[in-house]
Amino acid sequence: MTSEEVGSACIAAAREQVDSSQLWTLLTDRAQELGTEMEPRDVALLLNGLSRTRQLNFFPNILKNLAPSIEEKISYYSSIQIAMILSAVSKASGSNLTPSLLGKLVTEVKNRVHEFASPVELSMLMNALVKLNVTDSILYRRFSSFIQSRMKNGNFHVREISIIAHAFSIANIRDISLFEKLFEKSLITINEATPIEIARIVAAYNRISLCQYSDQFVENFNGNEKFKYLSPSDLVATVYSFCAISDETTSGRMGDIHASLKSAFVASFSLLTLCDIASILTSFTRWKIPFKLDEKLVVLNKLRQVKTISVDYDTACSIIGSLGCWRTTESMMDDEISSLECIKKFLPSFFSGIAIRNDDWPAVARATVAIPHSQTLVHAIQKKLLNGNQNIDRTSRGILVEYFSKNLGPDHDLVLALASDRY
Repeated sequence: MTSEEVGSACIAAAREQVDSSQLWTLLTDRAQELGTEMEPRDVALLLNGLSRTRQLNFFPNILKNLAPSIEEKISYYSSIQIAMILSAVSKASGSNLTPSLLGKLVTEVKNRVHEFASPVELSMLMNALVKLNVTDSILYRRFSSFIQSRMKNGNFHVREISIIAHAFSIANIRDISLFEKLFEKSLITINEATPIEIARIVAAYNRISLCQYSDQFVENFNGNEKFKYLSPSDLVATVYSFCAISDETTSGRMGDIHASLKSAFVASFSLLTLCDIASILTSFTRWKIPFKLDEKLVVLNKLRQVKTISVDYDTACSIIGSLGCWRTTESMMDDEISSLECIKKFLPSFFSGIAIRNDDWPAVARATVAIPHSQTLVHAIQKKLLNGNQNIDRTSRGILVEYFSKNLGPDHDLVLALASDRY
């Protein structure tokens, strides 16, 4: 294959989301054989295709092997090609990054700010810069001025605006003029926004304390019906995002949005993995988004039908902790019984993994108070302490001491050990 053929194959595979390690192995091998013969366009398409199909980290040497060629020809890369490469580099694991290549790319961006003219290029680039922890405030200010100039005539969609606003808020660039212009421009296409885009842009405005705008985004969003069509991964991200902004947003529509999210959760239940379910339940629980009794019973009935073979410890711990919060609220007896029944399904996985992890005391504390007292639970906590997992935060320590004091008495060895400064 020639360089051009490799590039064409990459763009076709990325467009169709081809998840074939064999195909990408052949393409990356050929690219490395071509080396400096690879044209800038085709290098950009290869790395973009690998990142879009989440294959990049399966080929840890590709960035290192292509870095010399990219650095040598960096001045020949177009703005969109630089944005594509930076975007790919930002999604690579730290061990795959080449500091020299990153430095050359950032320097090239600084020298060519005004070449990144399209909204897609700008959003891709800004997102990559914050992911790579580039903290040059002067560079961000230059881009802020340039973006504001481009918005006078450019057709910025709310999709790109949400990414740009997110990037500037993460970089802590509180340019009021920029955010006001982004807000005005976003209203043109806000009805086309996806739920995750709205959540992202609301979080961005909240992050820099422009809550008067974030409330208006929520008020203007008319896409509750879109929640039911989200993919499992997007639903997990959207639930987390909307729950996270609920404390900072005073819009009266948040209740409707939470109701729509819960309906979408129930409707998509059969498509979700147990890990997805655990993440969604944790988000609702963490931000105290209440479930009505009928909503609880639907979720619990579905959980009772789930097979728990090979459930990992983290998933079991999260689900038990979330269901435990349901048990501690005032509810009818059938809800209590169903919650406890579901919790018991996940106890084997919880007990088998509790002694292994040492950074999970908050999750362990939430799960513990949901579990009926038993010697198995006592032995599991004792084993965790004896295995050296003793870095207990103050809140978790207090929860565990209170729970076991109530069930074992204040003078029990486990209670004294948990309360001791030694742990």
